[in-house]
Amino acid sequence: MLRDFTFVLIVIFLFVFDMSCLSKITDNNKEGELTVSDNRIESPSIEGVNYSEDIKEKKKPASLEALAYISYIENKINGLLKDTTAGEITFSLQYKPLAYIALKNLRKLKPTRKEMDDEVNKMNELQYFNFKIAMDDATQLKTKLQEHENYFNFYMQNDLKLVEASDTLKCLLFHFERNYNVAPYVTFVLGFQLSEKEGEAVGKKNNTYSYSDKKFLFDAKKLDSSMIELSIRGKDINSVPEIILN
Repeated sequence: MLRDFTFVLIVIFLFVFDMSCLSKITDNNKEGELTVSDNRIESPSIEGVNYSEDIKEKKKPASLEALAYISYIENKINGLLKDTTAGEITFSLQYKPLAYIALKNLRKLKPTRKEMDDEVNKMNELQYFNFKIAMDDATQLKTKLQEHENYFNFYMQNDLKLVEASDTLKCLLFHFERNYNVAPYVTFVLGFQLSEKEGEAVGKKNNTYSYSDKKFLFDAKKLDSSMIELSIRGKDINSVPEIILN
């Protein structure tokens, strides 16, 4: 009898203890804290904050030294390098700000403002990109490219377009770099005409101008692929840091 009574007391104690723990968990699960539901970690509910984005954007630096600036432009996380894969081929697009090209041409760690301005003024009638076609199998890429070398040299330029809002811009500069003997990719240096507003902004060096989103289109049917689309956001171009100059 005593044993049964003791067992009942233990059961009551455990039930009260469990309810107490549950009450504390509920009290701590307030707005703004991470909660666990259905095996998922849910974002806190805070008014005015959108947690549907993949990663909350970090504040970008206002200015960088020359080498750091080049690394910034070429770092995919900053939005100026985009790629996509179709079958066995990877297509990538690098947007190249005029200051980036000027640094590459000058090959100086600390160019002067005049040197940079002089170099930029030589190029400010176009907007520039590197377009790369790559395959894991270098031999297979070489075979495919040799089969289409005449197309790359004389016709591919006509299959390239850049769309900005309602403007569809032509590819005016096209240079095919034949490096497939030493690397599993080929590079095309491209220059597109500027839309009217962006052309005016570049000419006036208007740093407050907001560049628009850009959609690059390549009709890749000659490579047995569908239409290739790669987009560069205007906000990523607008947030490119300044270069620290002498």
